[in-house]
Amino acid sequence: MGIGAVSLVSPESPSIALRSLEVRDLDAVVAIEEGWAPSPWSRDTFRRELDIPFSRSLVACPHDAAESVCGYLVRWLVAGEVHLLSLAVEAEMRRRGIGQLMLDELLAEARAENASLVTLEVDESNVAARALYASRGFEEVRRRRGYYGAGRDALVLDLRPGCRVVS
Repeated sequence: MGIGAVSLVSPESPSIALRSLEVRDLDAVVAIEEGWAPSPWSRDTFRRELDIPFSRSLVACPHDAAESVCGYLVRWLVAGEVHLLSLAVEAEMRRRGIGQLMLDELLAEARAENASLVTLEVDESNVAARALYASRGFEEVRRRRGYYGAGRDALVLDLRPGCRVVS
């Protein structure tokens, strides 16, 4: 996989390194999660992901500060399908291509694993995330009413990596 330092397109962004989530990163990941999620995952939930064989969690860090987490991604690879469970970037670091970088890493992994499907849920009101996923070829396949709480629906998005992955 392409885990390592990657230069982003945006000139205001530092070089970003992607690496596997480690126990030492959990507090930073939970802080990012609590900054956006109405029902955030707990530290224990993220910790359990480290022990699940089909789960993979990445963190994004400035290349010159590998201990400083600015984003994370959690995915499952089960039965030839990838399910993106969570992807988030620290508020101050958004719109710098970090989410795009992590998503592109996930899609590269899906292609390398010959995954037949990449799927995810996204809050209908999260316009930025929906635009990112659409830019990579994801399509809405259904709606989950109340998934994020009363009156907050999730859109289920799918991508068939062999067909339409944009890189």
